Amino acid sequence: MISAVDEGRVVGEGAVVSQDLDILAVDGFPLAATVFRPTSAGNGKVVQINGATAVHRHLYRKLARFLAGQGFVVVTYDYRGAGDSLRVPIRRMHARMRDWGTHDLTAVTDWVARTFPALGHRALVHSVGGQILCLSPNVDRFEAVYGVAAQWPAPHVWPRQQRRWLSFFARVVAPAATHAAGYFPGKLFGMGDLPKGIGLEWMRWCAADVYMIDVDGRPMRPYRERLRARTRWLGFTDDLQLAPPAAVRCMAQVYPNAPSEVIIHSPAALGVDAVGHWGFFRSWAQEPLWHQAADWLAES
Repeated sequence: MISAVDEGRVVGEGAVVSQDLDILAVDGFPLAATVFRPTSAGNGKVVQINGATAVHRHLYRKLARFLAGQGFVVVTYDYRGAGDSLRVPIRRMHARMRDWGTHDLTAVTDWVARTFPALGHRALVHSVGGQILCLSPNVDRFEAVYGVAAQWPAPHVWPRQQRRWLSFFARVVAPAATHAAGYFPGKLFGMGDLPKGIGLEWMRWCAADVYMIDVDGRPMRPYRERLRARTRWLGFTDDLQLAPPAAVRCMAQVYPNAPSEVIIHSPAALGVDAVGHWGFFRSWAQEPLWHQAADWLAES
């Protein structure tokens, strides 16, 4: 049975209260999560935020509080091996990246649906949070999916020279560093550290001609046709390393039964110098971006 355990104290600030708790994954692994609720009458919607690779859920706290202030219940969580869901020394953590979709996202989705059965279920997905939807058998629970810099890393979306470097990194540099360290030393490469099994599977996906493959080389996206929610995918013209606009457009094509809309923003059009892969979640984005997201997510 999937359930919430170890509920933390409720913290109030203005029109929003938050509570830290654990949600048990499909295999019983405890996932650190936070629920944000409006103190006044809500708008009848709950937003589940599926985050990026090796990112602590606190990155999404300001956005979550904003959305709760707009009437949403919001749930954030850390995948196993990342953030507060790293429960053992990283070298002792055994997991694969696919577990984030098959075990973690699936359990959180079930928990949200069971805990808030009267609320319309939405997802806001960042980066890998959009990719792993296709690994979750209950992805059909979502009524709407809002993607932020969520990309499908098809090799052709990067320029040839960059593609060669990424292939060399995924095939040689990262695996060698991972085996030497006993974990994926992401901080050496400008990202977060990850347990060995997660890092090696991620690199195998990235090195393949077809992204997200099983150990036998076959494509692995079993539930992509189950997503029938309306979707919007945001990309940014200066996010060229992690989620170039072409990769965002590929993301929209992964889910053939989900009505999709792709919007590519430039920093200049938003009145800022840079957005990149993380800018959407900074405070400055409230006026040009967060209100638009809230309005779209609130639609029936």
